[in-house]
This record gives sequence, C-alpha cells and structure tokens, in this order.
Amino acid sequence: MENVSHALLECKWASVVWQEAGCVAYQSKERDLSFEDWLSQVLLGGEGEVAKRVMYYAWAVWTNKNSFIFEGKWRSATSTINFVEYYMAEYDQARASRNLPRPEQSVQEAVKWAPPSSGTIKLSVDRAVFNEAHAIGVGAVIRDHNGQVCAALSECMAGAFGPQVVKAYALMKGTQLAIHMGVSNLIIESDSHVLVNAIRSEAYELAPFGHILDDIRSLISCIGSVSLRYTRRLCNRVAHKLARNSINFDCPMRWIGECPDFILSAVIHDSIPVP
Repeated sequence: MENVSHALLECKWASVVWQEAGCVAYQSKERDLSFEDWLSQVLLGGEGEVAKRVMYYAWAVWTNKNSFIFEGKWRSATSTINFVEYYMAEYDQARASRNLPRPEQSVQEAVKWAPPSSGTIKLSVDRAVFNEAHAIGVGAVIRDHNGQVCAALSECMAGAFGPQVVKAYALMKGTQLAIHMGVSNLIIESDSHVLVNAIRSEAYELAPFGHILDDIRSLISCIGSVSLRYTRRLCNRVAHKLARNSINFDCPMRWIGECPDFILSAVIHDSIPVP
C-alpha cells in the first residue's frame, strides 16, 4: 500500500514535478525519516518563501492524485507546475490588494520596485506562460538609479517548460543584455527564491535548468560587481509586462536606450515614491 512519503515525494510522477519546479533539493530525505519529520525539517530549516513553495507543491501533488483516483482527472507535471505558480501569484496579489502582510513581512514593507544607488544598474527579469499558444515568454529590463530604462528585451518561444527553467532562461538573457551594455556594477532581481538560491548553491546541479545555471554563473563572472537578490512579484511589473507582450512579436525584441511604449505606465508607476 502506498504511503504518504511515496505518494508526495518518491513516485515517478511526483519526482518529475519536484524536479521541474526546482525544488529537487527539498525532495530528497533520509529513508528512515517519516513524511511528518521531513516536513518539519523543511518548515523549520527553510526560508519563508521556500517553505511556502514546498507546501504548495505538496498540496498540488496530493490533490492531483486524489482527482485521478476519485474523478479520473489527471494533470501533467508541467500543467501542475503552471497551476501552482499561477495560484501562488494570485494569492500574493490578493493579499497585496488587501494590504495584508506576510508572516515574515512588516506592514510598512514597500511593494514596488526600488531604484539602485547611484552608479549601479538594476536588472529585473520575469516569464509568462501562454497555454493556448503552447509557448512561453521572457522579459528583462535594465534601469538606472533614476528609474530610467537603459535597455529591455522581450522574447517568445514555442514549447512547454517548467517555471524555473523559463525564469532561469530569462535571467540568462537579461544578464547577456547587461554585458552587451557594458554594465560593471549590477543588481539582479528575480521573484523566484528557488532560482536565486539555485544560482548560489550547487544543490540544483541535477535540476532540469542546471545547465542554464552554469551559463548564468559564467556570465556573472564577466561583470565586475554583481548582487543577486530576491524581490516580490509585485516589484516586478515592468519585466512581467515585457514577458506578457512577447507573444505579440514575431521575433525577439531588444530596446537599447529607449523605453517601449507598452511598459511606460508601469515604469512611471515604479518611479512614484512610496508614501
């Protein structure tokens, strides 16, 4: 009889979900460790965002298995991941719209993009999924201490990929753009805790996006000073607009020294100081 650990972590389908989601480091556990003890270790030892992601994915795996057993309905691994990522984004946006703080967050914490200090450039990246078109999009924007757009990119490509694979690809493309611009002092922001931690660690080398992580590290080594940071999704509106609009272009788009019209309102919004 299947136990909880096998159902949520160890079966073939669940393993694919954890790996594609970039949570492979949290999937492994000692053989004699019960699921309850493993979960306690994750919640007590992980950062708030990482622990939250693990809980969401465990819930999604369990729900999918029950749907198959009792209703005959089944989601693919990619569909499950897209569902979880969308659900988390909707939840975060709902909390923000009601001004509800996260447990680890102060009520006064800013929920919008913040400019870098003078002499530093900030890169923001994001991704979008177009289920009906069976395609994904990436967006990246580079801004200075005045909030002015120095460069931006928007790219769409066919295929279905896990969210962390696409976000890693977006970060790689954005970093390439920063190098093309000759940036020597760079802050990179992503709304993926998993991706930020993966770049800093070797625990994700066997993940589906491990080869992209290697490319990112190689690119970063070409820049004089780089700071990699996690940011909330609400602070990433401009990059998300670039990713969402990529479906409207027939080829990858780059803007150097200019701001695309369709992100102008979001750029202006980010420039308004938080009260």
